[in-house]
Amino acid sequence: MSPDRAAAQPSLAGFAPAVDVDAMNRQFHHLEAIAAGSPEGSGGTYFDEKTGQLVVRQVANADGARLRSEVAARSRQAGEVPVRFETTTVSMQRLETATKALKSSRAWAGDSAGSVHQVWLDRLTPQIVIDASGDAEALVAAAVKATSLTPRVSLSKTGTVEASRRVDSAPYYGGLALFNSVPGNARTADAWCTTGFRMTRGGTNSNWVTTAGHCGPNQRNFWHGGWNLRVSSNYYSLGTDVAMLAGENGAYFSRHSWFGGRDTSTSHPVTAKLTGWPAIGSAVYLSGANGGLVYGLVRDTNNTDCNGTPTVVVDTVTGHPSDGPVLGGDSGGPVTRWNTATSATNDLTAEGIITCSDSSSRADFTPIHRVEAATDAVVVIGGN
Repeated sequence: MSPDRAAAQPSLAGFAPAVDVDAMNRQFHHLEAIAAGSPEGSGGTYFDEKTGQLVVRQVANADGARLRSEVAARSRQAGEVPVRFETTTVSMQRLETATKALKSSRAWAGDSAGSVHQVWLDRLTPQIVIDASGDAEALVAAAVKATSLTPRVSLSKTGTVEASRRVDSAPYYGGLALFNSVPGNARTADAWCTTGFRMTRGGTNSNWVTTAGHCGPNQRNFWHGGWNLRVSSNYYSLGTDVAMLAGENGAYFSRHSWFGGRDTSTSHPVTAKLTGWPAIGSAVYLSGANGGLVYGLVRDTNNTDCNGTPTVVVDTVTGHPSDGPVLGGDSGGPVTRWNTATSATNDLTAEGIITCSDSSSRADFTPIHRVEAATDAVVVIGGN
């Protein structure tokens, strides 16, 4: 039997109340398009979850003044949020150029080059981030010498790892633990990977669930009370870290998603989906079979450091009630946020599926619009 799937009152800590997320995301991209016309004056745009405002950073120069004037002249559309301006000293264009230079070669790091795992741009801070296992002070000094910009160094022994609930029966929910053990034997303590969202194709009753593409090749079987799930199609080699699972032995799927810790018995329905890249600064929940429920903020989008595929970078937020690391075995797990467009307090919006993590404060996910484009299927947001 499946565990109790009783609904629990969700924590809204950290989320801006009553925000039309779709309208805010469209507004964010409109502001970014305006900023592209003043590249030397734009320091980036982000959503402030604490105040419910979109923030436009402007450099104190003529380009920045022009950017502010154009943004201020734009009429606010229905559902959009207030705009706030901040002054910054470095343009986003300069940060992007410096990040690209640090990523293209490790020569700048000298003797510490071998300790650098990856370099990426945290657009929310905004600051260049160096993930490494070496001497932080030496890496900062080397990066400053190469770019004249001060980066943030995040230390990790292993660098990025591929991120892989416990007992359930059909219809299986998103966030389900996928085990790599043998039928009849005790399952392993940790999951191999995690399921994401129910998908359907062509308006038929076809029924799949997503996971991460690196979790296994076609026809790989996963144990959950039997060899109940197998990889029916894998899109990892096509530039998207996504695979589709089919059910066997009577296994089938639901649009509901497990929502809570490692052994949670709480779930919520998925009633909406993200249609593009999320706004920088917007909050999400990542729900993995091993790491449980993790809250974080979007730091960068269309980043390709994780598995060589375009992903969204998320940092977990210290002090939040669900704060914690995304662990190996969480790969494929659902990334969601609250669906504020419905009066139901527990409804979720599908944002993407987990692809990898540094098992400390960073995780990456593939956004839903790329999942749907790769699979030619859509996330199920109605019915069972």
